[in-house]
Amino acid sequence: MKLITWRLKKLTFIWVIIISLLITQLTTAPNHTPEKSQLIKGMWVGHVANAIFTYTGTMDNALHQLSKLNYNTVYIDVYNTGTCYSSKYAPRNYLMSLPFTNPLKAAIKEGKRQGLKVYTWYEHGLMTFPYTKLAIKHPDWILSTSNNKKLIDYHYWLDPANPEVQQYFVNLFS
Repeated sequence: MKLITWRLKKLTFIWVIIISLLITQLTTAPNHTPEKSQLIKGMWVGHVANAIFTYTGTMDNALHQLSKLNYNTVYIDVYNTGTCYSSKYAPRNYLMSLPFTNPLKAAIKEGKRQGLKVYTWYEHGLMTFPYTKLAIKHPDWILSTSNNKKLIDYHYWLDPANPEVQQYFVNLFS
């Protein structure tokens, strides 16, 4: 019974992806260019729901609306608590970006179509959770307080003075 339920869930998931891809192709927003301005009028797009953006065309529609409102810049969250997309140096969080997608590449493509400048945003760069692969793999990268406490408000903090931590971020940014 468990095997049948698992296969049914897997089949349902695959059909949702296929239908979402078809809908995305049928609902592309028209091109738009915001009014020219010397001012930066920007919006931050967090990592929550970026996978949904990529699969449903909502990213295209959201960027189109920002362009129509004369925003000219979008900041896409690509790094959060030790996970990243698209990087060979940090683990990929499939809850943030589903397999076979690249939310950043999709945002850049659609942003250009809408006349927007797209930048990456590294949110909480030095902060991570105790259960992340990064924290488990590199416990020596974690800062300690003067009384050897590592967990602060449910988070660990990477040590920016550690040369390996510095190189990790150089790799992510390059």
